[in-house]
Amino acid sequence: MVKKLKQMLRFVNKMFIRYEQVLPKVEMTQKERAMYAKQIRDNPLWEEVLSELKQQALITCERSPARDIEGREYLWKYIRAIEQLKSKIQSHVWNDVIEEKKEQQNPTL
Repeated sequence: MVKKLKQMLRFVNKMFIRYEQVLPKVEMTQKERAMYAKQIRDNPLWEEVLSELKQQALITCERSPARDIEGREYLWKYIRAIEQLKSKIQSHVWNDVIEEKKEQQNPTL
């Protein structure tokens, strides 16, 4: 199972790098980013998939042999990556909330 997760993560990393190099950067306003981030965050499938991936990684880690330090380290990084995805999406939402508060306090800016 650890090998499959490693292969899957390597594949995702390769694909992400390729797409990042090929696709042009999309320019979005903070409001647009927040809108899309809210749609992702509020989508029940998003939370279900991330929770399932995290749970699978935790189960795999629990079942791994004590000598597989490298495998558990890899799974820990995988779980951290999932948490970072969640945080990144939430940060776009909060950035918009902060900007709205600033605009309400200083409407002339």
